[in-house]
Amino acid sequence: MRREGINAVLMQGGHPIAFESRKPLPHERLYSIYDKEMLAIMHALAKFRQYLVGNRFRVRTNHNSLRFFLEQRQLQERQQKWISKIQAYDFDIEYAKGKNNVVADALSRRPATLSLMSLDTDWRAQLLVEYSKDRFACGVLDGQVADDRYRVVDEIIYYRDRIFLTEGSQLKKKILRAAHDSPLAGHQGFTKTYRAIRERFSWKGFKEDVLQHIRECDVCQRNKGEMNHPAGLLQPLPILEGKWECISMDFITGLPMVQGKDCIFVVVDRLTKYAHFFAISAHYIAA
Repeated sequence: MRREGINAVLMQGGHPIAFESRKPLPHERLYSIYDKEMLAIMHALAKFRQYLVGNRFRVRTNHNSLRFFLEQRQLQERQQKWISKIQAYDFDIEYAKGKNNVVADALSRRPATLSLMSLDTDWRAQLLVEYSKDRFACGVLDGQVADDRYRVVDEIIYYRDRIFLTEGSQLKKKILRAAHDSPLAGHQGFTKTYRAIRERFSWKGFKEDVLQHIRECDVCQRNKGEMNHPAGLLQPLPILEGKWECISMDFITGLPMVQGKDCIFVVVDRLTKYAHFFAISAHYIAA
């Protein structure tokens, strides 16, 4: 288990067949290293229970002291609960060096989304050209803007330690695509994409641009389901007791002009479905 997540890999014949990873809960982050590593084992046993119960297997961990977990005499309350749960499994705990446990560690060693977006020569040159065309950026570079939030390092403007982009910068789209659309980014949601970009870059209207880019992402629209709560059951309208108590109205427009009339006003009784049609001019008013 790493600080970033709890990771496990189910392997058979030396080949991985299932992966599991989740974030630790706030109180789990306060566990000791020993308990964190044991928590990862308990989570893996629970997740892959249908494959493990009734079979003898080995658990490999890079925490050597866990080999003696079943032989401990003094157990904390949390560890006593774990002992009672693992009685249903038949397994041995083996020590594996960290360099030999790279498959499980890789699940939490994912590099930052923008780690490959270091400003190379082309990006830097484009950024400097955009600075030269922006009045505010020129003021910051010349020291005419008295704002401690802005600073210049090697001709690059930083806003609160984040690279500042001008309002009409062409780099925005490249950054948004790299932080959201690329295979490394994986089309994450707004919050993760926003935080990933915010670590490195800043510009005016940044939050709105990220939100709009994700809403217009074709891959997300095609493959992601709605995350909203169900709307619930349809509520029927009340049953009417008399005619013309409730009506609906509509206009049929775009018709050819006939005797100064080019629109039909439709009134329908909801109970009897009886309708009236009135020929009117499209330039109608409420009066």
